[in-house]
Amino acid sequence: MKSKKQTGIDMISGSMWDKILLFALPLAAGSMLQQLFNSVDAAVVGRFASSEALAAVGANTSVVSLFINLFVGISVGSNVVIANYIGKGKRERIPDVVHTTMLLAICSGLLLMVCGIAIARPLLQLLSTPENVLDLAVIYLRVYCFGMPFIMTYNFAAAILRSKGDTKRPLYCLIVSGCINAGLNVVFVVVFHLSVAGVALATVLANVVSCRDYRRAFSCMKRRRFDFIRKNLPCMGACCGQFCASAFRRACRAWSFLFPMCAFRRRSIHLVLPLSQALPFR
Repeated sequence: MKSKKQTGIDMISGSMWDKILLFALPLAAGSMLQQLFNSVDAAVVGRFASSEALAAVGANTSVVSLFINLFVGISVGSNVVIANYIGKGKRERIPDVVHTTMLLAICSGLLLMVCGIAIARPLLQLLSTPENVLDLAVIYLRVYCFGMPFIMTYNFAAAILRSKGDTKRPLYCLIVSGCINAGLNVVFVVVFHLSVAGVALATVLANVVSCRDYRRAFSCMKRRRFDFIRKNLPCMGACCGQFCASAFRRACRAWSFLFPMCAFRRRSIHLVLPLSQALPFR
């Protein structure tokens, strides 16, 4: 009988320095690629749309960075729980954690979607977004928020794989979704003239594709009945505790950068429009 192919890194035996390096490099590359989604959006609207659209996407850069830090921070909770079970040799409990984690990912994504749509305008006003680009910036942020459940699902699924030592598959999924995002950006902006709504929609659809790719990674797990929540309340409590702790740390770190940026933007954001009009985009 053929042995099952090893997809992760065994972090509990053997030398560590080479394994840490192999684990960390794809993780760092994935974090940088996820931050570049907003930069690709800005590049496309800056080249093929208006200078106001470019300023609107740029006004959301700090908000998107805040969301990404929050997503990664929350998903670390599942990473900790699964890694503990692997270290204790209780691998039979991992499917319970995975199912509980994905349920929490969808629920928290829906909650963030509703909250993000509701506070989009007040949040951008807090960041001193100019009135002439505020409406476009609100459109971009609200469309982006519609993809919250898929973005949360991606980050939680990536954290599950990373807890097993597999950082390559999340990177591959992110590379594929990044290429799809860039291609859809051009299609929606150049062909359909959707401007900021088009680039935000492209980001959402790219994350939908990422979530679909992760179904293969979890296809080997048996489907559970809906009563697994009742049977695994201790598991859900452990996951929620780790989620809250890691999310609080990430949120505090992100907000510590966001408020100084508000003061800086009050002085500098009005330079964006004249600068974008002077650049030779066309």
